[in-house]
Amino acid sequence: MALFASEAQANDFPTVDRVLFIEECMALKNSRKYETLYSCACTIDKIAAHLSYDEFVEADSYVRMRNARGERGGLFRSSDKAREIRKRYFNIKDQAETACFPMGNKPIVASTDNGAEKGAEDKTGE
Repeated sequence: MALFASEAQANDFPTVDRVLFIEECMALKNSRKYETLYSCACTIDKIAAHLSYDEFVEADSYVRMRNARGERGGLFRSSDKAREIRKRYFNIKDQAETACFPMGNKPIVASTDNGAEKGAEDKTGE
């Protein structure tokens, strides 16, 4: 029994962080439907299967801070480590969303090959 407990806890994310991820995912999808809730929950579960919580926090920080201005932002934006971490995170997230969102019904914000995000700014040009 202890083997299963330690294995289950190894990549277990705090509930509040799962909820925040799901809420953000649903907001990006602009949907409060149960199907979206389920797909977003599935996505974070799949991410948690591939990243430890600490790896997730680090990757999320690099993604969110890459648009920070000035020298501090450069660390999150331009370093080889930043690019590698973002690329790995976006690959895992894209695979999770592909598996969890039926018929390609993914959230509006998705990764691109260069590690940047496309989304709301792309929609304005339609």
